[in-house]
Amino acid sequence: MDKAILEVHNLSRSFGALRACDEVSLTLKAGEIHALIGPNGAGKSTLIKMLAGEIEPDSGDILLDGKSLRGVPAHKRVHQGLARTFQVSSIIPEYSARQNLFLALMGASGSPLGFFTRTSTDTALTKPAAALLDEFDLSMRADIPAANISHGERRQLEVALAVALQPRVLLMDEPMAGMGTDGTAALTSRLQELKQRVPILLVEHDMEAVFALADTLSVLVYGQIIASGTAAEIRSSRAVRDAYLGHGKS
Repeated sequence: MDKAILEVHNLSRSFGALRACDEVSLTLKAGEIHALIGPNGAGKSTLIKMLAGEIEPDSGDILLDGKSLRGVPAHKRVHQGLARTFQVSSIIPEYSARQNLFLALMGASGSPLGFFTRTSTDTALTKPAAALLDEFDLSMRADIPAANISHGERRQLEVALAVALQPRVLLMDEPMAGMGTDGTAALTSRLQELKQRVPILLVEHDMEAVFALADTLSVLVYGQIIASGTAAEIRSSRAVRDAYLGHGKS
């Protein structure tokens, strides 16, 4: 768990007079979940967008396996191993879980995205899709339109789609959003297993899930990281308590 896979060095971004991220640095290591928490408006979404390549930082650098991602467009970051799940699902609702996975697998392999005429006989797609459906408990729902499966199942499918890309790093933006107790518990268990294959940078408002999952936590307030450490260290931090008392826990 010592090797750094993702390194963020002094990343900053302003929007006019607003300093959304201010010299943010953090490290994501192999085999860990690093949770990024903080009040609404703290800069978490801006940071994730910079990591994903949606917006460019004003200064600082992002290293994936030691190589800078500055100037690398979002789609190329995916091919270099940076996958992301979204707070609002990116699943194609009219396609089944299996078809959504076919698209992800074709994208990962560089195959042209077209109709599904060859997928039923293409073992390069059918075998890994079946394995992912089984792993994420979706086999019984594989051929139902994604719009007709439960919210929790769609969340599981979204993680499966990210895993299909065979990422080096997984960015997760509020994966527990809108989920009930059972769904949150199931996804928490899944992520505990998944981190052994791919380290996860997690943005999440469900503090119970965060403290159950995170090996390391960083607290972002007004664009700055005010504390990083283990769950126990963050819980006992006076600076964190004062920040949440002053801004409202979220």
